[in-house]
Amino acid sequence: MTVTVSLPKGVVRGVLMEFRRHFTTKEWLILQASPIWVGFLVAAADGHADPKEIDENLRQTIRAATFSTGFTKEVFEDHVYMHLNDDDALSAVVETLDPLEGLKAVSILLGKIPASEAENFKDTLRNMAFKIALVSDGIDKNEEAAIKLIDLILDGAI
Repeated sequence: MTVTVSLPKGVVRGVLMEFRRHFTTKEWLILQASPIWVGFLVAAADGHADPKEIDENLRQTIRAATFSTGFTKEVFEDHVYMHLNDDDALSAVVETLDPLEGLKAVSILLGKIPASEAENFKDTLRNMAFKIALVSDGIDKNEEAAIKLIDLILDGAI
C-alpha cells in the first residue's frame, strides 16, 4: 500500500518556509546560489582562491543558516541542506549563470519580499564578502573592488 502525503504550500521537507512560496523553484535556486557567487567573486579577485577564503565562505554560510532570521535564514538553511545532499539543481544554477549576472538576478528577486528582509539578506552577503576577503592576509585593492562591485549589484545600481 502506498500513501501519498501532500504538504501545504510553503512547507518544504516538513518545515514551514514563509518566504519560499513567493518564488519559483528556479528563482529560489538563484537566491541559494548567491553565497557561492559572493565567495567566488571575492576569492578570485586577487587571481587565486585561497583555501582559507573557501573555508571562510563555508563558515559564513553555516553561520547565516544558524543565526539569521526570516528570509535570510530560509535561503541559507535551504542552501546548506541542498549542498549537504549534493543537489544537482543548485550546482546547475551556479554553473549556468555568471556570478555577476546571478547577483543581478538576486537583486531583482529581492523586490518580491519586504524591504527589511531584503536589506538583511544583502547585509549578510556583504558581511560574508568582507569576512572572506579579510581572512587571507587582509583586504587588498582587488578584493576591495570586488566587495564594492557586489554592493553596487545588490543595490541595483549596476
